[in-house]
Amino acid sequence: MEGMMEIKKMGVFFAGVAYVATAIIVAAQVDVRVTTTTAQGEVNALRVQGMNARLEDAKKDREEKIRVQRAEFQVRLKKIQDEKKKQVADTLFERLETLNEKWTTHFSDMLDKYDLVLKKVGDRRDTALGKSLDVASVTSAIRTANEAILSARKALDEQAEKTYSVDITTDAKLREAFQSAHESLKKDLMGLRDTKIREAREATHNTIQTLRNIPKPRSDSSSQ
Repeated sequence: MEGMMEIKKMGVFFAGVAYVATAIIVAAQVDVRVTTTTAQGEVNALRVQGMNARLEDAKKDREEKIRVQRAEFQVRLKKIQDEKKKQVADTLFERLETLNEKWTTHFSDMLDKYDLVLKKVGDRRDTALGKSLDVASVTSAIRTANEAILSARKALDEQAEKTYSVDITTDAKLREAFQSAHESLKKDLMGLRDTKIREAREATHNTIQTLRNIPKPRSDSSSQ
């Protein structure tokens, strides 16, 4: 009888050890996954900083191109005889210069906001992971959104480097020359907005929807 009692005690003891060991392993796995996702977030943050630095460099390069282009424009402007038209042309050229910078800065600000959304979604994903919820779909959605944002930033870099020249030949074709340059700029900006920026926005929105749809663990009562 005493032997049976000892066996039972040993069984309880080892069962307790196994339970504790399992809990430690699970906690370690969660910690590793959280650490991994945190590290990935830090890598993405560094990528964004790099993209922003390149955007700033592109801005400086573009300013230099504009300086050269303005000097060339002033030479071509001498072909215009009407002084009032010269003043109007000079004003329009300045507006054309700033329009691309204005929109690329606006798009960059939008992407920065998407990055903040992804950070919040990542934080909530990590919280859900700590509760042993299945967050694989959220992690995948965040990865897709990060890739979309980085792709949009690359396209934004390329757009920021562009300049738009106005080919002035005669007074009569002055209006036509500015319309052509403006339409070219508008086409590039709206194309960027309707492709890369939209893809980044939709991918970011998808992370929110995916987070909301995380499957909840079934309770004992519902599983019976």
